[in-house]
Amino acid sequence: MLIIILFLLILLFTIIEHQRKNNFHQAFFIFSLFSIVLLESIKFDSGMDFWNTYNHYQFFKLNDTRYRYEFLYKYLVYFFRNILNFSYPFFLFFYYSVIYGLYYFSLNKVTKYPISALLLLFACTVGLFGSNRQLLAIALGFFAYVYFLKDKKIFYLAFVLIATLFHYSAFLYVFLLFLDRRISDKIWMVTIVVFLLLNITGFNLKIFNFIIYNFAPEKISDIIRGYNTGFPEMQSNYYMFIIGIIRRSLPIFLMIRYKNFLQDKSYYQLLLNTLFFSLATYVFFFGKLEYMSSRVSIYFIIFEIILYVWLIPVMNKIYKKNYYLLFVILLASIEFVKYVFSGSSPFIPFKTLFFSF
Repeated sequence: MLIIILFLLILLFTIIEHQRKNNFHQAFFIFSLFSIVLLESIKFDSGMDFWNTYNHYQFFKLNDTRYRYEFLYKYLVYFFRNILNFSYPFFLFFYYSVIYGLYYFSLNKVTKYPISALLLLFACTVGLFGSNRQLLAIALGFFAYVYFLKDKKIFYLAFVLIATLFHYSAFLYVFLLFLDRRISDKIWMVTIVVFLLLNITGFNLKIFNFIIYNFAPEKISDIIRGYNTGFPEMQSNYYMFIIGIIRRSLPIFLMIRYKNFLQDKSYYQLLLNTLFFSLATYVFFFGKLEYMSSRVSIYFIIFEIILYVWLIPVMNKIYKKNYYLLFVILLASIEFVKYVFSGSSPFIPFKTLFFSF
């Protein structure tokens, strides 16, 4: 229930933000960020992968082979656990302060409605609550995308490298370097159709494994080999596949539909390409590579947030603003319910150091 209360609180602040009758929006935004950080810090036996990260911290050894954690995460744990001798909750408080500090600057950069953006962000990433390494990798990549990709690609690559050293899958952000150019919608549609055919015929798995086993570092190939044997070929049905395509196609449709209002944005073409890339990778990885689909999709779903908050002033001019606000709330609620109320949910009740609720 505690995580539901937090979601409803951010939702309330979103409604207040849209009224624009006071100057407390930044205060509400900071309070919301702090509340998420605090909840992540005091959780105990809740969220994803709790015991692995907790035990890794409590009994930390650099040469412990039970945990295939990335270089920077291990040395950060070493610094806080063995040098500063911080308890795990204090480590988490610092760690998640960095994550949501990055989002503070990123969301304020892309919109005048940062609480609305945070509502969508929270709903889309709540399923990873507790996934320390990947959450920081996502935040670093998003921050780099917003601040550096257009004009300072060296800085962008530096942040991506740092993100990769927290979670190897963040290497996907490198591909966005090639999307900062004009790519026609027809090329994207052909690409998606080709990827779909590769998926149907099973060639997607052969191509992916060939690239990974022949060109990827040994650590990556070992991880993928374990995933190939440890995950079932199909975790979702084709109805879920269609729903996934629809939810990834919707922001693309909206970008094209309201192009005349959005194309003056400096990131318009880059964001459109990113969303097309998200859809293409989803089609390519679904099914036999679904473990990759789940890993990859979260890196790109958060970019949809940019589009949805870009549309707030546009929709407020065209329609009654309450209609679009209702859409944003409904979208966030669907995403939140999907993750929090999934089978064997690690969120309800939400367990903390002090109480369970």
